[in-house]
Amino acid sequence: MSQTILNKLLHKMRILLILQIMVLPMLFFAQTPANTNQDLFYKKLKGHAFGLALTSSNGKGVCYRYWPGKNGFHVALFPTSSRNGHYYSVAVSAYRNLYEFENSRLFLQCGIENINRAEIERTYAYDSLFRPSGITSTVTSRRNGLSICFGPGFEFSQKNIAFDVFLGVQGQLVRSNYESLGRWRDVPDGFFMNLSGGVAMFYMF
Repeated sequence: MSQTILNKLLHKMRILLILQIMVLPMLFFAQTPANTNQDLFYKKLKGHAFGLALTSSNGKGVCYRYWPGKNGFHVALFPTSSRNGHYYSVAVSAYRNLYEFENSRLFLQCGIENINRAEIERTYAYDSLFRPSGITSTVTSRRNGLSICFGPGFEFSQKNIAFDVFLGVQGQLVRSNYESLGRWRDVPDGFFMNLSGGVAMFYMF
């Protein structure tokens, strides 16, 4: 995955986060609390769910979630690889239910995500007809990031489909190095604090 694609993805996630901040309060106040004498929708399910996630610290890609009662968790995995590098993401998030409505719920979430990314840049030599004749140099850069986030979330469900919105703050530790001419060189570690957010969709059963 090239740096350009990642930058575009991060830009879209920032826009998505702004929209979440605008929409979440409207969804919350528009709901009617469930009657405590009724069987809530979630109690009719066994807590299992499969889905997809796109978040900054709660994971990306394919998810499995288990949320049978007050507490729950999900695991997310996103592997991709090509001749120009790879991008792996593994994340685990924990849930704590705060309040249930008839078809939605408000919860707290805490997530931890590890990202391993490698990019390979090649420099080519060209012949007199401007055709590639060989590789003159190769630079491999690696970046490992560990993120931890905490904040509120909101889920809205219809039948067995659930749509989750995550908000919060995150801390991220980044370690980088690169290889050139057969030698690995380290880049100073970095620690960042910023907003986190994202969305996920699950099929519950």
